[in-house]
Amino acid sequence: MNQNIWRGRERLVLDGGMGMSLKSKGVKIPSDIWSASALLEAPEIVRELHGDFIHAGADIITTNNYACTPYYLKTRGIEDRLEELTTLSTRLAVEAVQQSGTKTLIAGALPPLGGSYDPYDVQDAAASRPINRKIVKALTDDIDLIICETMSTIAEARMTAEVAAETGKPVWLALTLADDDSGTLRSGESLQDTVVALQGLEIDAWLFNCCIPAAITAGIKTLKTLTDRPIGAYANAFGPVPEGWTLEEGGITYNEALDADAYEGHAKAWRDLGASIIGGCCGIGPDHIHKVSGLR
Repeated sequence: MNQNIWRGRERLVLDGGMGMSLKSKGVKIPSDIWSASALLEAPEIVRELHGDFIHAGADIITTNNYACTPYYLKTRGIEDRLEELTTLSTRLAVEAVQQSGTKTLIAGALPPLGGSYDPYDVQDAAASRPINRKIVKALTDDIDLIICETMSTIAEARMTAEVAAETGKPVWLALTLADDDSGTLRSGESLQDTVVALQGLEIDAWLFNCCIPAAITAGIKTLKTLTDRPIGAYANAFGPVPEGWTLEEGGITYNEALDADAYEGHAKAWRDLGASIIGGCCGIGPDHIHKVSGLR
């Protein structure tokens, strides 16, 4: 495990979600290219939001390139700008850290190449590997680690983590779970099978992301029996996601009750279960992260 990321700390705080937080700042977030739109229309607000999360106490901010994939960019006919926009996402994060005067770390996002949450829309290795390599290269050497986000199947997780490991950077793998208490991937595959299938890969931390808090609580209880690596959690503020729904469809219901105080309660539970990396995903903003940062 790469110890340089921890710097002697017992727990690390991740930032929150970009899309809804950008929207709250007046940035239009369309359903077709989601938060990638902000790189085109309001890069200065992306940088400002990174700074907000740093000010809220995040030890790590994540590059805003989640929707910079051919899947999303082709809807605007700009898939040829993937590398440009991905590199921009890193530059904005670097500038935010520099402006903050802190030593905040930067995680480069390696997102799903199909529709988020859709286990039936996962490309095979031959198709995904060159795209993932292009994304990783465009993130540049300024990032401190790679975070493979919202992996919904074992195959997707393995293919993405393999490319991330080629960089020599620490690799964090974030799985998205079914929105219930089953503790299974959205594909229905078990965590035990997932950990076994990825044996041999250098996974520096295992995380859960972009599912309801209760699903993550169930997942941590299982995962802590399967690995001695650090475990992390960053839930979304959606209600349970209907089967087959993807981000670009829009119209998903948010859990209005999941305010900063309520989220802090879930974060405490995750901490007490053994999670040492905690942040937020869609709908979780700087106010939420400020509460989380008090739990170190």
